[in-house]
Amino acid sequence: MATYKTCVFCLRNDSKISREDVLPKWIAKAFPADRVIRNVAIDKTYRSKKTLGIIATKPCRRCNNEWMSALEQQVIPLLLPLMQGTPTTLNAEAQKRIAIWLFKTALMYDLHTERTQGTYFTAEECRALKVSQTIPADCMMFLGQYRGEQLEMITREVSFSPDPQKLPESHRNMLEFEAYTASFAIKHLALQLFAFRRPKHLINEILDIEIADWSPAEIQIWPITERFADWPPPRLMDDVIFDRFADRWNDLTLFGR
Repeated sequence: MATYKTCVFCLRNDSKISREDVLPKWIAKAFPADRVIRNVAIDKTYRSKKTLGIIATKPCRRCNNEWMSALEQQVIPLLLPLMQGTPTTLNAEAQKRIAIWLFKTALMYDLHTERTQGTYFTAEECRALKVSQTIPADCMMFLGQYRGEQLEMITREVSFSPDPQKLPESHRNMLEFEAYTASFAIKHLALQLFAFRRPKHLINEILDIEIADWSPAEIQIWPITERFADWPPPRLMDDVIFDRFADRWNDLTLFGR
């Protein structure tokens, strides 16, 4: 029997590695034939005709065609109205479905990126997504409404640690803290995942995260805070606001207690 590279999700090597679209083809079909995509992280704008042009080569064909495909089918009727800008009320189950999909999408975006320090998400987190659709602890997700005028799609990711200059001397033990954020604007829908990894010596600590209030421009879908969440939020995002939204976690202040 032929053997291939090991899949990051099922940890098997009996199925060929697939070229997986980070942003799936069903999203591409919602755009005109010639799409504009902006990757803010590398300041690149490009056009893509057949897919949205962001490819990860880590999952196997079996994972791609089975559980990953099933997850896409579950969220299509939930996300398409949001992409078109249709006001929608999301119940708790819909929020959870979108959150699992957004985590999968952010994870795939992380896997497609070539970083010298490696990917943010771990092999255990990849496996847990496949086995039980588990979202890691210390992970938050938000939706907003994008109304930019220049571009059809924006993608953005940032992996970072706290700035030593912003931490008081008494909290220098937080320097081992790591964080990752992925933000997308797809037609009229803005999505954002923020995940952080606390130092081992603070694994059971309660952390206060101080950041500006963005509630007029976002709704939180994970962890779920409302059984029914109304989208869109009152404030819309143009290109300038979306850039601030994507960068907002860079200036977070962390305090352990």
